[in-house]
Amino acid sequence: MADTVDNKPLYEILVCIRNRMADMCRDIRALKDEIVSLYTIMGESIKTDARRESDYLHLAARVERLEQRLDERDRPPL
Repeated sequence: MADTVDNKPLYEILVCIRNRMADMCRDIRALKDEIVSLYTIMGESIKTDARRESDYLHLAARVERLEQRLDERDRPPL
């Protein structure tokens, strides 16, 4: 009587593990894509904030110059 080993249960387990690994790899790729997308959004947000700050500083300088002109104009002549 020859002893035979049935590998089918082991094969099914390995196929199941392979399928789950493939699913996890897809999920990880999707997460990586989301992270890249978030970095892009954050970068654009930082650029926008920098532009707004620059615009604010420019406007503040203009207001300062206008106020100086108005002060000079309102001063009585010597």
